[in-house]
Amino acid sequence: MDSRNYGNERWHISFGSYSGPERTAVDMVYGLVQGFVPYVLTAAPVGEALPETVRNRILVGTLKDNPELERLAQEGFFRPQTAPEGYSIKCAPAPEQNDCFLVVIQGSDSAGVLYAAVDFERYAVRDRAAYAGEPVRRKYRPFQAGLPVFERSSAPRIEHRGFWSWGHVIYDYRSYIDHMCACKLNTLILWNDYVPLNASQVVAYAHDHAVKVIFGFSWCWGEKVDPDSPEDLEKWTKSVLDTYEGQYRDLGCDGIYFQAFTETNDTTIGDRSISELVIDWVGAISRRVYERYPDLWIQFGLHAT
Repeated sequence: MDSRNYGNERWHISFGSYSGPERTAVDMVYGLVQGFVPYVLTAAPVGEALPETVRNRILVGTLKDNPELERLAQEGFFRPQTAPEGYSIKCAPAPEQNDCFLVVIQGSDSAGVLYAAVDFERYAVRDRAAYAGEPVRRKYRPFQAGLPVFERSSAPRIEHRGFWSWGHVIYDYRSYIDHMCACKLNTLILWNDYVPLNASQVVAYAHDHAVKVIFGFSWCWGEKVDPDSPEDLEKWTKSVLDTYEGQYRDLGCDGIYFQAFTETNDTTIGDRSISELVIDWVGAISRRVYERYPDLWIQFGLHAT
């Protein structure tokens, strides 16, 4: 903890973009700080005039959308993170005004900004209170009695991190996605027998929390099919395209997931192995789908003997 009591002066949040995951990040930081200070916290896009009472500032955003962060990085106040979905956090006296405190919450992209906000709360604020011991906890008032000098940078090593789930067992999708965000998970595959009535709301909420949504449906799973039959292949190709275009395309989802020739103890169909057949089947249908939707993210699952 820096010895000077920066909490005597008011805090202000200056943000870059206010949409998608960055809006979620700003709201998260705002709610955190407002919970500790006895006045109405102010927040505004970077570049707007500051209230006269403001001394301590929190800068949220990317280098692209928050010019003050870019300036501070060029001046060496902090080392920006550039890896995808990475972030940099720094809490320290302002370089040009040592009687003021400055918090940097910088992401390489919108997901990184959100993860920076998550870990700012977790490591720079909550952990100090949780592990300082009871006497200190009673005295510790973040944003009123100052903040610890703190610095942290991180970026994920795995690009796609997430869950596969049946949609019907997720009773509160907001809470589910909130927990995914807290764990920095960014991919959610949902299998439903029918398209959920609130599917578009689920997608929108997920996107605001940097989570991509992939909807799952059958490509002949549980159905009798002859994989060597051109007629069956054409039938199921049409079914896949009709299902995607008629039910999922306009929901704003990020991709589709399917299973074929799965949940069976058989190792062959006819005189060919299932593993060989499924490659041909999946490849043929996917090629037709990609002809219309070259950017669609298609995922495939198979569990069988």
